[in-house]
This record gives sequence, C-alpha cells and structure tokens, in this order.
Amino acid sequence: MSDEEARERERGRGPFGPMERLDDVQRQAVDAAMRVAAQFAGSAGDLADVPWFTGRDETDGSVRDPSARMDVGRMRGDVARAAETFVDLMRSVMDVGFDALDELARRPAPEPTGRAAPGEIAHVTCTIRNDRGEPIRHARPHVHGLVSGIGTLLDAMVTVTPAELDLDGHERATVELEVHVSPIAEPGSYHGLLLVAGLPDLAIPVRLVVIDPEVDA
Repeated sequence: MSDEEARERERGRGPFGPMERLDDVQRQAVDAAMRVAAQFAGSAGDLADVPWFTGRDETDGSVRDPSARMDVGRMRGDVARAAETFVDLMRSVMDVGFDALDELARRPAPEPTGRAAPGEIAHVTCTIRNDRGEPIRHARPHVHGLVSGIGTLLDAMVTVTPAELDLDGHERATVELEVHVSPIAEPGSYHGLLLVAGLPDLAIPVRLVVIDPEVDA
C-alpha cells in the first residue's frame, strides 16, 4: 500500500481513526516503563540487587561478570527506550487531538434557532467571537428583521441583550435575542442575520420558527 493510499484510508476512518494506532504504542511505552520500574520495585528497596548494579542476566539468572557492579549501558538503554516510546505515545495522542479539532472546525456551526407561537416571545442565544487580534470596544449587535423563504417580513420586534459589549482579541461573548412575535404573524420559518457594529466581517444566521398553535398543539 502506497503512502497516499494509507493516508486516504486513514481519512476515511474519520477524525479519531489514528486512535487505532495507539494500542501498540501504548503497550510498548507501558512495557518499557514497567521494565524500568521493575528494576527498583523488584529489589524490595535494595538497590544492590537491581540488575543495573550487578552482573546478573535477567533471562537465565547467570552472572556475566561479578566485578561489574553497575551496568550503565543497560540502564541507559532501558531509560532511553522508555523515553522514546513515551514520546511516540504523546505524539500519537496529540495527532489524534489535532485531527479531531480540525474535523470539528470544518463542520458548520449550528444555526441559532428559536420557536414561538404568534403573540409569544422567543429567546435565541448566539455566540459572538472577535476574530481580530486587537480588542473591540462598544460593539453593538443587532438584527434588522426576519424574512421567510418567500420574502415575507416577520411582524416582530427583536431586541438584543446586551445592547453593547467590549471584546478582547479572539474573545467570545454570548448574547440573547428576544423576539416579540406579533399576534397576527403568519406561521412559518423566518431567517435573519445577527450583525455587530464594530465587527464588519461577522454575520451570524438566525432562524425563528413561528408555530401554528392549532397544528403544533
């Protein structure tokens, strides 16, 4: 399988596909860490019995060199392998996390939606984000009308709370739309845009469903 085919196969598994690769890496990291820990824990507190400090061979119990009291090379190798596998594990975990974040960032945000019958008040919550690096002061969110798919303007009064807000760079803020629907409003789906004076590039779609009390009762 070519590298390109492998990447296509990985993408086909979704944002959490790389998680499947973690099993082997985790197992290797745990095994290496356990080997290091076992050198100390298995000695019951007596470092003189740790294989790093003796000439004993773990595989068959034989003594390679009684005069060699510290196997520095072996210690260095075990610790290095444990560190390398731990780094591989962390890299895999981070790759999974960033792939998932990238996938979520590509998905369109859900459209803020409210529902109300004629004569009622609908509440719609929206999130405003200052994508600029510099702060914005006295930003004023507003909605100038809600319109149906055939161009009918909804008979309603829309207020936004708070009426003014300050946003630091890349800061988010929540605002609430209060839509007072007229008693003679026609049932249907109406759409509009939440705009913010001070953030000319921001336009948040808003949807309001005016229900028919007799049908939706």
